[in-house]
Amino acid sequence: MTHLTFLDLSRDSGLTDASAERVTCILVNTEVETVRLVRTSLSESGGQVITAVAANTTTHVSCELPFTVGSTVLEDIKTSTRRNRAHRFILGNATTHYTGLSLSVCVNVYVRHTEVTHPSFSSFSERGAESYLKRRLQLKSTTCANL
Repeated sequence: MTHLTFLDLSRDSGLTDASAERVTCILVNTEVETVRLVRTSLSESGGQVITAVAANTTTHVSCELPFTVGSTVLEDIKTSTRRNRAHRFILGNATTHYTGLSLSVCVNVYVRHTEVTHPSFSSFSERGAESYLKRRLQLKSTTCANL
């Protein structure tokens, strides 16, 4: 799917409630992160259409709407984008943790295999052997497939 970081349609007076559905298609099909729609002709109904999309996706992390959509819609979009940013943060942390975890597991398996097959490693502690192998094999960020 196409990914777009920033979409600025602000100051487009032709952007009305009738075209809000088309804008939402763009937002969904291109996974837009940041949207600026200030100084457009959107009213509350058009803002609700865009807010519904933001509430149902996790890609939108920032969305600026005109004040003409009303305070309720602005508060809803603020809540949705805040939730999306939190989701992205949690996902990023989980990915980092998982990457570190898989590296640790791979090295431990490799260390145990090496201890069994190479008697010269018997003098190393488990942590010392792991440290030695990381330096020796230059494992900074790798996967099991590379071992």
